[in-house]
Amino acid sequence: MKKPYVALAPFLSGCPSVTTLGVRPSLMDYPFEELELLRSAKVVFFPSILYARIFHSAGIPTFPTFTCHMYRSSTLHQAMLLKMTGLPHPNTKIYYGKNRNAQVLRDFSLPFTVLPPFGKTSHLRHEISSLEEFEACFRKWNPLVVQESSPWEKKLSLSCINFQVIGGSLESLGSSTATSLDTHLLKDASLSHPISLTHRLLKAGDLDDIRVEWIEHGGVWRLLFLQRPTNEIPSTGKPLNRFAHICEQIVQGNISGNPVKG
Repeated sequence: MKKPYVALAPFLSGCPSVTTLGVRPSLMDYPFEELELLRSAKVVFFPSILYARIFHSAGIPTFPTFTCHMYRSSTLHQAMLLKMTGLPHPNTKIYYGKNRNAQVLRDFSLPFTVLPPFGKTSHLRHEISSLEEFEACFRKWNPLVVQESSPWEKKLSLSCINFQVIGGSLESLGSSTATSLDTHLLKDASLSHPISLTHRLLKAGDLDDIRVEWIEHGGVWRLLFLQRPTNEIPSTGKPLNRFAHICEQIVQGNISGNPVKG
């Protein structure tokens, strides 16, 4: 019996209703029968960003969505999304051209943060505290994404699957460990504002597989960056396996393959 869902990466290989084809260098490397499976699938799970772009253009739903791939792999696109949605975030600007270093120093006082336009945002955030550090950094990227230095008292990490917050962690300045967010903490009044804004962002950006990082300082929450969720998501009791949760959502019929947004 033909299964209604298809996956490329092997993360759902043990999940009922999902046929896993494996990742290949090109769509040309899939035989006709497998291409037919991809064309007729309710959802194609875990394509690369290149394949997600192609499926998006062909009107084939994917998980993650193409836009989710795009925003979590680009600080450039993230900055523009947050600007357009009006969500609170650290002051961030984008600089192009030969004179971008001079423009940055006119707009920002040290210290500030330099981010690559593409890549894993949390791993490649460069905290710049001197002109020498900036000189060594700014030549690497054009455009250049620059963000004001962001002091914090609390850090809130929210893991979101299928447009819902399913877990995360809360860290306080000076604490050696982060607190996992159980059901009670996710409903805590002190976190209701960033969680509400996160749900707004998920809908606006069509983000179905994302980690949203918030910081709080002086009672004000600001969104710091977006990233792919970890495979083990902090939750009640033991960590929640991301792929097991996605499989459960598939089995329950909660990931149905909504039409691709135009």
